[in-house]
Amino acid sequence: MLQRSFRKELFEEAAVRLAKSCIKTPNEIERFKALADNAYQIAVSNQQKSDEYADAPEEYRDPLMDTLMTDPVVLPSGKVTNYTTSCFILSSS
Repeated sequence: MLQRSFRKELFEEAAVRLAKSCIKTPNEIERFKALADNAYQIAVSNQQKSDEYADAPEEYRDPLMDTLMTDPVVLPSGKVTNYTTSCFILSSS
């Protein structure tokens, strides 16, 4: 199953509705379809990565993002998280 929030069928249905209702130009609809194709490729790639790392030991998984840590750091609290996650947290606080 692909990412839970992505469904290619919804993009396809939206493109059909846009064309039928003449809300967008044919060029804009083609660009929308290209966006859907790109989003689909990203979803497939993300799912493949997720499948590859599914059996990774728990200590290698980022507890906040539930992804495989590629650059783990120890926070002052003693918890371990991925560097990019900790940067995101620090920049948003």
